[in-house]
Amino acid sequence: MFSAIADGLNYLTSQSGASLLALFWFTVIFEVPRYSMAFIAATFFGRPKPQAGSEGIFDPTVSVIVAGHNEADAIERCVMSLREQSRPPDEIVVISDGSRDAMPERIRDLQARGLIDQAHSTDLRGGKSAGVNLGKRFASGDIVINVDCDCSYDRHGGQICGV
Repeated sequence: MFSAIADGLNYLTSQSGASLLALFWFTVIFEVPRYSMAFIAATFFGRPKPQAGSEGIFDPTVSVIVAGHNEADAIERCVMSLREQSRPPDEIVVISDGSRDAMPERIRDLQARGLIDQAHSTDLRGGKSAGVNLGKRFASGDIVINVDCDCSYDRHGGQICGV
């Protein structure tokens, strides 16, 4: 293997500048300017790094929207796993999308216990996307995360769905 590398380097060093340009013309014409311009743009227009202790450090608020249909058995486990995260969400909004089981009562109970911030239920089923869109109207965080009702989240980043 080292002999093949040595042969390749020997071949390249024995070439003239014109023959190397003829060999790598595509790279010289297209790739070098492309990467050079990206480097120059990142250097001049990149965001400055905030200094430690400086004012104006962005600390975003996180809202989690949990929308589901007939998930009364799984909703409390999902909410509890969200509350156990190393960075728990600032706000949890739960939407019961036309559920016919005890999910509306469960989410009202979770709200009364202070585990979720907002609980909303609809009588008519609109689908997952309609439930998430409704939750987005009530979410106030800078970052909004959509999670599934039947998922529980491990404290260290794992996710278990359908349990």
